[in-house]
Amino acid sequence: MARITRRFPPGPLAASPAVPPAPESMPAPAATKRRAALAVAVLLAVTAAHLAADGEASARAVAADPELARLLRAMAVLKASMAGAAVWLADRLLRQPLPAGLAAGLVLAVAAMAAAPVLMWHVAHVGTGALLFHAGMALLLLLGWRPAEAWLARRSRARRL
Repeated sequence: MARITRRFPPGPLAASPAVPPAPESMPAPAATKRRAALAVAVLLAVTAAHLAADGEASARAVAADPELARLLRAMAVLKASMAGAAVWLADRLLRQPLPAGLAAGLVLAVAAMAAAPVLMWHVAHVGTGALLFHAGMALLLLLGWRPAEAWLARRSRARRL
């Protein structure tokens, strides 16, 4: 039997070959410092929200309407997952070269979004938590729009090459 020696290029669904990352895609020391600042800010915001919550008022609110408390805590878990996605997005954006003010705004927005579910979990502080969450979300969308657009464009160009 004859052996077929013709090679076909991989299709669009083929896995990309393992290539070491390009030097420009490696995080710079400034990006690493910004990402560390993000982690510290999120941890400080969550800790401050937990310490600021009034345990006695929360216990009274839960005792007054347990079903509403369960609903509000489920909403806090949902908002915590959205805040986790915002932390991931900000981490990705902070790897790119950004002006210092923009990076600080992203960190502030994500820290506010991370503190909000903690306040909402303590059922007595739902209004403050909602205000923090939605203000952080609006700030993240406002500040992260252009850098995310540029990041996605670079990423899709790299995949096409």
